[in-house]
Amino acid sequence: MSIFDTVTYVEDATSIDPTFLRAHNIETLLIDADNTLLAPKESLSSPRLKKWVAYLKKEGFGLYLISNNTSRRIDAVCEDLGVEGMSFAHKPLIYKIRGFLETRNIDPARCAFLGDQLFTDMIAARRLKMFAIMVAPISENDYFYTRWIRRFERFVLRQGGKK
Repeated sequence: MSIFDTVTYVEDATSIDPTFLRAHNIETLLIDADNTLLAPKESLSSPRLKKWVAYLKKEGFGLYLISNNTSRRIDAVCEDLGVEGMSFAHKPLIYKIRGFLETRNIDPARCAFLGDQLFTDMIAARRLKMFAIMVAPISENDYFYTRWIRRFERFVLRQGGKK
């Protein structure tokens, strides 16, 4: 089985609703920040994004930001959205994410990981045996270290019949 067989694709993070999550037995959503929820270097979220986060929280879902970015960046985004998070996650490595989940008694089998990158977010999700949801990147602007991998990612996704 290929990673493509186990990843769900969506165009926009906010299109994910409680009905979809419940249908897949998801209680907790781990979410990448940059180019999943916000454009890189964008500091504040939109009212639409805040409304979506508040709605999912009201419906009883746990929401956590999991990012490879700095604590300064992720702490600010977490505060803006009213959620907890983890910076310097080292995705696709999973030891920090696993520890984060264990300290909160979160069952990875009841989690989904929402992200925009195949080689970090989706691989980490699959290694943790989580439901994986890949979203189209919000912006074509990326951090310099992400740009080169996007080209390879697009090639791999085309070969797998996605995008």
